[in-house]
Amino acid sequence: TLVKLGDLEINSVATVFPEGHTDVQSAADSAVLLINVGTADINDKTRKKASNGHVAFSMICTHAGCPARLYSQQTHTLLCPCHQSQFKVLEGCKPVAGPATRALPQLAITVDSAGYFRAVRDFDEPVGPGFWERG
Repeated sequence: TLVKLGDLEINSVATVFPEGHTDVQSAADSAVLLINVGTADINDKTRKKASNGHVAFSMICTHAGCPARLYSQQTHTLLCPCHQSQFKVLEGCKPVAGPATRALPQLAITVDSAGYFRAVRDFDEPVGPGFWERG
């Protein structure tokens, strides 16, 4: 299901998959959290890949590959429940607690002429933990 601008209330989250990455094999490392942070103050680096108050980050924890999808609206923090890594959404999902040492990759997004969210390009950084084979 495509997500349209206005579908998410402020501080709400949706799990989405970039177009073409919904089959079982590619969906495993393509899960993205689309978060409406509204007018929250995001840093400049994060703002460059955001669109209309929405940010999109890989849901795959950079520590061990678990789903980092628990969102605290008050602190704008994502939590990975497996090993308690926490990521600051407004600061590019940089790790602030737990064993993760690398930020969750951000997906650059835009809104097309019909009002639907679209990925601008693939992730700029590797998704998941460093021990995953890349290729």
